[in-house]
Amino acid sequence: MKFAKLVAIAFLFIVSKLSAQTELKVNPLGLLFGSPDVSAEFRLNDNMGIEPFIGYTSRKFAADAVRISAINAGGSFKYYFNPQKGFDRFYAGAYTRFNAGSAEETETETQASYTRMSLGFQIGQKWVSKQNIVFELAFGVGRAFINNLEDPNGEITDFNFDLDLMGRFAVGYRFGGSSKK
Repeated sequence: MKFAKLVAIAFLFIVSKLSAQTELKVNPLGLLFGSPDVSAEFRLNDNMGIEPFIGYTSRKFAADAVRISAINAGGSFKYYFNPQKGFDRFYAGAYTRFNAGSAEETETETQASYTRMSLGFQIGQKWVSKQNIVFELAFGVGRAFINNLEDPNGEITDFNFDLDLMGRFAVGYRFGGSSKK
């Protein structure tokens, strides 16, 4: 109960510091490759933003031998160097993400469940058009600090690795404020 109160107080503090500019984004490459996600980035000031996201993954790996499905959620903190239109252009920051789902060996129909919590660093570039259309390209690398795979038969072992890579191409729209700042 104390943890829930602490989270609520932190959330209220962060929301009270947010400016009116907000961006809603979608990852179109994720739609093509079975892992769509949506995010909203909130401007803290011209140089900083926070971005929670949520998504779903459904993919096949290893020549269709392993199928995974998962819910993904997380967030990132971004520091923008030399912004022109308020929290845009080159940035560096940190990200975290949580995945929970299942993996299935399609030939033997062996199922396993997994949970994974990662933390990493990212760099990226964001462009904002005069019409407030947002384009973003990012790459990140991190480590999974929680990486639990529960396989009752012990057959899905290749799946358990601690390196976390993040790639992103996002398209969205900036609400509030002008594209000038």
